[in-house]
Amino acid sequence: MCGISGWVNWSNKNDLLKEVGMIQKMNQSVYHRGPEEGGIWKSSDALFGHRRLCVIDAAGGKQPMIFKKGDKSIVLCFNGELYNFQDLKNELISLGNQFKSHSDTEVILMSYVQWGEECVKKLNGMFAIAIFDEENQKLFLARDHLGVKPLFYCTRGDSILFGSEIKVLLSNNKLVKPEVDKDGIAQLFYLGAFRTPEIGCIFKDIHEVSPGNSITFNKSINDNNNNNNISFTTNGQKEYWNLKCLPHTDDIHQTSKKLRGLIEGALSKQLVSDVPITFLLSGGLSSSVLVSLASSLSKSSFPEPCPLNENSILKTFSCEFEGDDKDYKEKVEGPKKPWVESVVENVQSNHISTQCNVDNLLNTISLPMKARDLPSFSKWETPLRVMLNKVKEHGVVLISDEGCDEILSGYDWFKRKSTQDIDRLPWIGKVYNNINNFLKDEILEQVDYMKYGEQVYQKAIKNMPVLQGEDETQVKQRVASWLFIKYFLVYMLEREDRTSMSQSLEVRVPYCDYNLVEYCWNIPYIMKSIDDIEKGILRRSMTQQLPRDILYHKKNNFPLAVQDKNFFISICSLLEIEINNPTSPILNFIKKESIMEIITKKYDEKYQTYQNQSVIEHLLQVNTWIIDYNVKFV
Repeated sequence: MCGISGWVNWSNKNDLLKEVGMIQKMNQSVYHRGPEEGGIWKSSDALFGHRRLCVIDAAGGKQPMIFKKGDKSIVLCFNGELYNFQDLKNELISLGNQFKSHSDTEVILMSYVQWGEECVKKLNGMFAIAIFDEENQKLFLARDHLGVKPLFYCTRGDSILFGSEIKVLLSNNKLVKPEVDKDGIAQLFYLGAFRTPEIGCIFKDIHEVSPGNSITFNKSINDNNNNNNISFTTNGQKEYWNLKCLPHTDDIHQTSKKLRGLIEGALSKQLVSDVPITFLLSGGLSSSVLVSLASSLSKSSFPEPCPLNENSILKTFSCEFEGDDKDYKEKVEGPKKPWVESVVENVQSNHISTQCNVDNLLNTISLPMKARDLPSFSKWETPLRVMLNKVKEHGVVLISDEGCDEILSGYDWFKRKSTQDIDRLPWIGKVYNNINNFLKDEILEQVDYMKYGEQVYQKAIKNMPVLQGEDETQVKQRVASWLFIKYFLVYMLEREDRTSMSQSLEVRVPYCDYNLVEYCWNIPYIMKSIDDIEKGILRRSMTQQLPRDILYHKKNNFPLAVQDKNFFISICSLLEIEINNPTSPILNFIKKESIMEIITKKYDEKYQTYQNQSVIEHLLQVNTWIIDYNVKFV
């Protein structure tokens, strides 16, 4: 797992060899993504930087990696893991290619040498790829199918900049300014942390390569005014993968069998590593399935190298928020023990449970924002951070169940008719609408939030594929599935990537294997929720794998808000300090009197709501973000 950075400029007015100090600065900004090694490749036209966290072939996978073609170089920087690299390597060898290492990095490089830009269609993994092709004078950027790994870019004059995180681009303060325009303000206060690649990055003219897309920049000659300036052209992002609608012809038995096989296959591929692997175990169905499957797979089932065998004791981890146990009300037949403990006993894992409290949240409230370079949700991300900090003591790789609820329609949203009947993103709900109630009139005059929300929704579903013959209910359920896979999942993966990589830890997500996602996309909701329970088809597929009490327990949703009222009271006090400071930037956006009403009544239980908690925290984060990133509104 790594961090990448780069700067390309073909103009004859610039010699990037004079800017090596800048690429070093850009590269250093993502040191946390790869503290073990760093590398720079330089030419007069391009600078590539790489930070590395070694997981496979530490000696042979050094980057930037170079393939020499005559006197020209093809240079690769890659962040992620390629899960089919061994099969792909055998195919490339059969075509006459030779290899110097055992790394997946070299397989990607040689795939580009063999197939050019079409190579991305051959890859199965999580990846962000940057290739500088000197012979063909092009820069090629590509991102994995589901968007597990991030890749940002921007253009400034004749320059193209890219990096694993927004901070890479902002580090080049010669060219990139932290500016936000009217559209960015709309994203900031309507979408908040839920922004998505197609909608924008809040910062003006900073873009993100969308999942399943690539973009190529080609050197060209600009003859305007006969000044012979050398610049570039691009046709924008090009889709190489997307979901396709197909009739689902498998019956229940066939579907459950195939589903298990796809999950097992995805998990097996993702257990390839030269370093220890650990597992997230929340006690929920999806993580329990992965842990149980990993414990029962035989040594021969694992591709090499794999740190697990039939004698291995799995290391599992969970995190709870202090006091959350009272918010879970379960009435099931069978043992009345916590479900994490039930799974641990079933698979005999070495389990470590961590606990997050209000002090953790308050002491690190700005860390999620600094990890994402944008306002975030401390209450959602800090418990994960606390757990990952403990995981780091035992391994470098964590297997997570992220994506299961999205691909198998496991959220309550899928059941609600009210959700299906509104023309907006389901997860936005009332939170950001409430924020808008506290914005100044002049801000609301700039952005029609109701209209903006409709525009965002219409843009999101504009290119959704359809299956002829589906009735109205099926279409609505497919729309919901599309939105959660293509949009909500992007936020969840971003949250997991930034939180884990800020602690130099790699998280793998088997449920985001694109073959598995393609199959689940076409399973009808009525089959996904068979037996009148969420993810019923997954439970059916694991009947022989897990005890029935673990498979069929129903657990209440994880509390959206931190239940401890002290968190709400504390963030109200923090925001009060800020809005009583006449220089606080948030005052340019909010009606002070309206917010003070909540703050002054923070001890009143009627005001201690999820919506109010979210509003207060978001405004606090926005204020800190504007200050720390020196954001200018243009």
